[in-house]
Amino acid sequence: MPRICPHCWHSLDAALRANPALTLCPDCGGDIGNDATAEPVTAASTETAAPEQAATDGAKDETGATATVEGPALDETGAEASPLDDAIATEAALEAIEQECEAEAGSDAAEPLPELEAQAEGVAESIAGSAAIAADAAPSFTRDDAPVVRVRTHPWQWAALMALGLLLGVQILLADRERFAADANWRPVLGAACETLGCKLPPWREPQAFAMLSRDVRPVPDAPGTLLVQATFRNDARWPQPWPALQLTLSDADGRVVGARVFTAKEYLDKSVTQTELSPGQSAQVSFRLREPKTPAVAFTFDFR
Repeated sequence: MPRICPHCWHSLDAALRANPALTLCPDCGGDIGNDATAEPVTAASTETAAPEQAATDGAKDETGATATVEGPALDETGAEASPLDDAIATEAALEAIEQECEAEAGSDAAEPLPELEAQAEGVAESIAGSAAIAADAAPSFTRDDAPVVRVRTHPWQWAALMALGLLLGVQILLADRERFAADANWRPVLGAACETLGCKLPPWREPQAFAMLSRDVRPVPDAPGTLLVQATFRNDARWPQPWPALQLTLSDADGRVVGARVFTAKEYLDKSVTQTELSPGQSAQVSFRLREPKTPAVAFTFDFR
């Protein structure tokens, strides 16, 4: 066992071999007494252990007991372990304990051992403490200590918001009612809104909804070069429609068009007719004259515009 000076930690083996009765350290002159041996240390740890031993010697109380001063925890590399490392280590320990509990429960279907539960609770408390230390160690400018302000919304505010949204939707519909009124899906909604608000919808126009019931084109006997046109049609739309425009096309025996013209309601209606629209399912009969083209016409067609 090596013999060292308790004051300067100088090796005394060589000096004691030369003088077994040596009582003073040849290096520092301190009294080594009869007991010149100290706890065994290795040569590699002698230099690093000296400052720690000096700190321990200076921490003795009046009774002679040595007070141990604990420093910060060091990891395997000798660097100071951070609170985050402690949290990671304790979390890994908790996971190992939980896995051990699960394995124990799966083997004999018994409850976890009280000892393992106590260890798990201790590890959980250690994790919580490490997290608190890590939070306290964070810089002050990264902490969000501002109080959370919660705005309370009253029911009448929601009701007012819904009323404003409904009013905005009605205004949009009324402002663009001509386009929406031409849509069969939106027209009933606009009709109900206009009945309440007192507005008027533009007339519904669906020329293809007019059905031709009868038609005839013939020369007028007492007026050479004049043709008498007669037609009967019905409105099959879901809403009233204005009088349609009639397009008459005349063709010769070879199918070539010899004459075509579009007649408006003012041109084919009698001046005594005051009705401006045809109700759904209502039929009407019209009759008017026109000049016969130079090429004799043997066929004719009607179209609604």
